[in-house]
Amino acid sequence: MDFNSKKSVDKHRLFITLFDRYTTPSSFHFALLLSPKGSEDTRSIAFHVTNILGLDNIPQQGKEVPWRYRKYTVNPHMSSSLVAKILVAKLPSSDTEDLQYWGDLINNILSSIPVPNSKTSNCRTWTFTALLKLSDEGREYFTSIPRFFPTGTGKLEEDILRAANDGRERLLKYGLRQFSPVELDIRKQKDYAT
Repeated sequence: MDFNSKKSVDKHRLFITLFDRYTTPSSFHFALLLSPKGSEDTRSIAFHVTNILGLDNIPQQGKEVPWRYRKYTVNPHMSSSLVAKILVAKLPSSDTEDLQYWGDLINNILSSIPVPNSKTSNCRTWTFTALLKLSDEGREYFTSIPRFFPTGTGKLEEDILRAANDGRERLLKYGLRQFSPVELDIRKQKDYAT
């Protein structure tokens, strides 16, 4: 590997992302986003669970819309509701460890996590469970992910929600054209679970 090349020093980033639901204060959709380092790069991979009604997600009669896991390619710069990006890991970038490599590795780990199936689980609890699973099973590259309660309660969630609310306020103040999501780096912080 050529350590003088730009590609070898640039690292992909894994974020918790929060999207404004535009319904009630402090109501956000949680997901994970794998992105190249460059902020101008439009290739990213999203991982999340959703219970949005759609042609491919229709509930059985008398039932709620089911939750489902999704992995897909996305351009995060095109989102009108992304208000915060919380950095949890940096991953090597090389000819053999490209964005697709990391996307497949993460997907193999996350696709085994059960989707929410009760009133007490949702995209937030799934995202925190996903981060714990990545930390436990994702090799040494995910050790920077802080340990925390899988329910998403406590200081970690307070920090994340504060960043998301700040992002929401900036979006309302400056409008979409001049807005960029709030970014927060929580790598290597003390355990949130203790």
